[in-house]
Amino acid sequence: MPTRSQWTALAAGVFATVLVLCLRIALDRWLGAAPHFLLPFTIPVLLAAWLGGALAGTGTVVFATLLLVLQAKSAGAGLDLASHGDQVRLGLYVAIGLFMTGALTQLR
Repeated sequence: MPTRSQWTALAAGVFATVLVLCLRIALDRWLGAAPHFLLPFTIPVLLAAWLGGALAGTGTVVFATLLLVLQAKSAGAGLDLASHGDQVRLGLYVAIGLFMTGALTQLR
C-alpha cells in the first residue's frame, strides 16, 4: 500500500508534468517543434522519484507518456506517432525515465 509521502510525490510529479506541458505549448510559437522536446519531461520524473521512490517515479513516467500521446493526437503537435523516429523517441523516453527512477530510488 502506498504511503502518504508516495502519493504526495506522485501528485508533485503529475503537477510538474502538466506544468512542463503547458510551458512547452506556450513556447511552441517561438521554439517550434523541436526534436528534443521530450527532454524537459524528465524533470518531473526526477522530482517524483527523488521524493517518493519507484512508485511515484514510475507513475509519473506513465502519466507523462499518456499525456504526450494525447497531445500528439491534437493538431500541430510536435510528436507524430506514425513516424518510426518519434516512436523510438517515445520508447527511449519511457526507458530512460524508468532507468532514472530506478537509479534515484537506489540513491534515496
